[in-house]
Amino acid sequence: MVNVLVFDYGGIIVNMDWNLLRDALSQAGISRLRMFFYRKKIKSLMNRYIDGIEPEEEVMKEMLAMCRPGTSETQVNYLISTLCGNIPASRLEMLVKLRKKYKVYLLSNINDTLWKECQKKMQDLGYTAEDCFDDVFLSYRMGVAKPDPKIFEMLQAATHLIPEETLYFDDNAANIATGKQLHYQSIHVKECCLEDYVDLIPDYQAIVKG
Repeated sequence: MVNVLVFDYGGIIVNMDWNLLRDALSQAGISRLRMFFYRKKIKSLMNRYIDGIEPEEEVMKEMLAMCRPGTSETQVNYLISTLCGNIPASRLEMLVKLRKKYKVYLLSNINDTLWKECQKKMQDLGYTAEDCFDDVFLSYRMGVAKPDPKIFEMLQAATHLIPEETLYFDDNAANIATGKQLHYQSIHVKECCLEDYVDLIPDYQAIVKG
């Protein structure tokens, strides 16, 4: 039995173009050579920035320290916009329809700046977060980020969902591992789009075509 759907955001609701992200990093002054030699540090900085647990300004200073001198605000803003990904309107429409049968929640590692930008992208397509989700659970508001089990436990406490009756979609293997540990029906979306997995939702075709 499935009564609740929980979706990650980046790589699930939005499509992430990693080639475009690398280009944005390059424009922000982080060369491909530096990306290669400092890939672990850059990935850590990006995750820390996205999560929003630490002050965004402090993490951004560390990131800018890796850029060439004179990197402009426009280049940094382009990088931030790239991190917001591309939202297919059809996916937002799908979420609205799924809410007719299921409770639909967003569980995302995201900071305040990125979330505001993502909301603007939704609005440009004629939707709001309130249209698409019964509630949103965001790391920067909660003070904890996936894959920490605490964020799942806070979600459960707020919604009274039953993990065994919840389908959880994420593209990050560590997050999926935590979900499985906590008995969520966890679906690892690997290197393709969410639409390749949605038939795992009971009655999906009837819901979206109805």
